[in-house]
Amino acid sequence: MSTPTAQTGLPTRKPTSLAMRIVAAVSVIVGTIGIVWIIRSVGIDSLVDVMSNLSIPRFLALLVWYYMMFLFDALAWRQLISEPSRPSIWTLWKAAIAGNAINQLTPSGNLGEPLKILVLRYKGDLKEIIASLVVWNFMHMTTTMACVLVAAVPIFIFLKPDLTLILLYLGGTFVLGLPAALILGTFKYNIISRLAALVARLGFKTKRLLQWQEKIQSLEGHVFAILKERPRDILIALGDLVLSRIISISLTFGMVWVLGIKMPFVTMIYVQMLTLAVTTLFSFVPGRVGVIEGYNAIIFKTLEYTPQVGLAVSIVTRIIQVITTVFGVLILARPMLERKHQEEVQP
Repeated sequence: MSTPTAQTGLPTRKPTSLAMRIVAAVSVIVGTIGIVWIIRSVGIDSLVDVMSNLSIPRFLALLVWYYMMFLFDALAWRQLISEPSRPSIWTLWKAAIAGNAINQLTPSGNLGEPLKILVLRYKGDLKEIIASLVVWNFMHMTTTMACVLVAAVPIFIFLKPDLTLILLYLGGTFVLGLPAALILGTFKYNIISRLAALVARLGFKTKRLLQWQEKIQSLEGHVFAILKERPRDILIALGDLVLSRIISISLTFGMVWVLGIKMPFVTMIYVQMLTLAVTTLFSFVPGRVGVIEGYNAIIFKTLEYTPQVGLAVSIVTRIIQVITTVFGVLILARPMLERKHQEEVQP
């Protein structure tokens, strides 16, 4: 996560390396080829038959339910910001949607975090807002992982998956916990400076790592103040995030409901939990192109449904993503134009 610069008060981010851009481009090409292959394999006519059952009123209801998730995310984030600096729920809701829209398109899935701060320009103490976002991200990841672990109980009891699917589920849970562990290690155990020292001993440049450490140290006081001095706000934010995660868990249920497909609720929870893990594991793929489609086709076939159903669920997912992306870009347009104008008028 980037901190604001002294000149503009806005978050900055170093351009992605050439190697990562090549990996991202190759991943998109391979993913696109994979989507074409999957569609040809399942048959376009059979896919159209499944999609013809899509209910527009149900889809609109699902869309409202989906955006309610961002409302609870915004409520949790707002609770973590001290009262004098709290932006409105509407502003934070827009920031959450804009950030998510960019996260789901870009490699690593975190470019949207500094852009959330861009939406909040002049809305309060920027360091306070950034620190609250750090705490929010940690809580968001840990509540997600907790929900996955809790959901494992009914899934393993009623679904009775084989050992391969159990290991895949537990492995996905581990992957989901890695970003939260990284945040904890960064602030609690100072791993960035330790890594910089290790790299320096090996004779490599440590300038970028040290710059990150300086940014982190500038936020430490705000982060620990939230964690140590405001337990009530933490608990309220945690409740909001649990509600957000409940909506997230139910999204697969909503998608098959939109398509008029009957599926046990426990099975849909299992699919959604693995979706979270798979998309996290393949976060380096822009837009998870081909990842969502391939995963859904495989997992629905494995669970004795048809790959057409899995692909239809992927299409519904993509429609929601396109709508969210358009909304997110519109939200970001104004602050980005303002930033560009400021850069032009500065000497």
